[in-house]
Amino acid sequence: MYKVFFNHRSIEFVSKDFQAAGLDEAFFYFIQDTGEISRILRFFNTTPSISRLVIVSEDPKETFKVFNFHFMPISAAGGFVVNSEGEILLISRHQKWDLPKGKAEEGEIPSETALRDVEEECGIHNISIECSLGETYHTYKLNGIPSIKKTYWFLMRFTGSETPIPQLEEDIQEIRWVKPKEIDSYLSNTYNSLVDVFRRGIEKL
Repeated sequence: MYKVFFNHRSIEFVSKDFQAAGLDEAFFYFIQDTGEISRILRFFNTTPSISRLVIVSEDPKETFKVFNFHFMPISAAGGFVVNSEGEILLISRHQKWDLPKGKAEEGEIPSETALRDVEEECGIHNISIECSLGETYHTYKLNGIPSIKKTYWFLMRFTGSETPIPQLEEDIQEIRWVKPKEIDSYLSNTYNSLVDVFRRGIEKL
């Protein structure tokens, strides 16, 4: 399954045998030809009452590939960082709780991007990657061009003693270590695309 966020709305790409809870609230579209993607996108963009569109096809991977042709691709990576106390590192940016992440630089692989951006945005070192937490997708306009950002996420361990310092030039106002049992109170003010990342990370602790 692939899930793409459009702010608080989403489009999912699933196979015909896919089953999941909560789909009663979704609008289903059974696609026969990937040439229909352009029309489906126009329909979704002009029907704001649909918050969750599920596109069902024989080959979700191929359908999602065609969908991506409608956007400029952007690659990014970030970290779900945990310290020796088992606390999770959160940043506050644009009045939302977030995880440190950033766009890939030329020649970087995702793990390198993730480590660099955590260090730059939070001012900490002694970080190691433990495992992958999958990817997220969200769309936005970059200089007026519809773009899709694929963000690779990694569970990281911080073994240092430094106090995190927010990178102000990246609009980070605050950095906070949060206990897993307190995380739900922060999820009410984060991006929808990050909720699954938080849950995957906590499951790995």
